Amino acid sequence: MPIQDAVQQKGFIMPELVSLRQPKPDRDKEKSDSPVCDEYYEEFPYGTRIDLNDENVPGLAAKLPAIITAKAGDEMMLIAKVRVRELSTRETDEKDGKKKRHSIELQITDMNLSSDEALDDVFATASE
Repeated sequence: MPIQDAVQQKGFIMPELVSLRQPKPDRDKEKSDSPVCDEYYEEFPYGTRIDLNDENVPGLAAKLPAIITAKAGDEMMLIAKVRVRELSTRETDEKDGKKKRHSIELQITDMNLSSDEALDDVFATASE
């Protein structure tokens, strides 16, 4: 059972997740408008990757046991509490007029990781 279905079954309201995936750039347009290397493309924007290891989180495996059995490509649920560090809005001049640009900087202060199966087990146990 997908995480969102299990959460909703228990009466929790989980907001819809927003995909951060970036569209692949149009290579013909990129060549004419930007000095960016044609070979460079990131599927997700800068700053959306989190690197955790035992050096920056001592006892990582004990605190987040889901990482012990994780494999590259697995999907997990990141549950986090964040503190807003900075908000900004600025207006820029674009070819097609002025546009407002918004940004938010978040500091993760607390987090946990769970696999789909782990959450299914939690909800199954809670309903017994």
